[in-house]
Amino acid sequence: MPLRLMIEFDTAVHHGSGFGIAGVIDRAILRDENSMPYLAGSALKGKFRFAASRLLRAKGGQPCGPPGEPWCSGPTACLLCRIFGSPRRSGLAVFEDAYPAPPADAILRALNKNSRSPVLAGGSEVRSSTAIDRYSRRARSQHLFSTEVVPPLLAFESQIMGELNREEIDCLIASARLLDHFGGDSARGLGLCRCLVEVAG
Repeated sequence: MPLRLMIEFDTAVHHGSGFGIAGVIDRAILRDENSMPYLAGSALKGKFRFAASRLLRAKGGQPCGPPGEPWCSGPTACLLCRIFGSPRRSGLAVFEDAYPAPPADAILRALNKNSRSPVLAGGSEVRSSTAIDRYSRRARSQHLFSTEVVPPLLAFESQIMGELNREEIDCLIASARLLDHFGGDSARGLGLCRCLVEVAG
């Protein structure tokens, strides 16, 4: 049964594409072919797996796999491997990409359509920062860079698909409560969020 995933951001968020726009932005956000920002389903799945492993450890369990433990093998698998998969098996949960929820999606489409810039789509902000030396804790000389962010107070929505049983659904719901940030530069205050997973009705 499909699960509905909602992510509400209290601060601006940078979910990077790994690329920049020469002469404009050093670190651009991830956008689709229509210039809409989105959160990759693979990144969401990774955040949920990490949260679920924290839950397992809090209950006295030990997740399989590195560091220190072998992966599940044979016909049975642990809860984490059933939901998220491992190098030995496919996971049951399929995380779809998360897109801006209404009414923000319509506003962003209008901003993209009416953007005056030939290279920079609308609906985002560009922030300048300096790299900080981790030893001296001072700004590094000639290390100014720009980061594209999606403005705060924006909600994204997605679905988690797959034939999941009650235990697996409960694990995903509990894991969502642990997620309080997403994306890069959380140490600089970006990506503070609240997550909710519920059965789609």
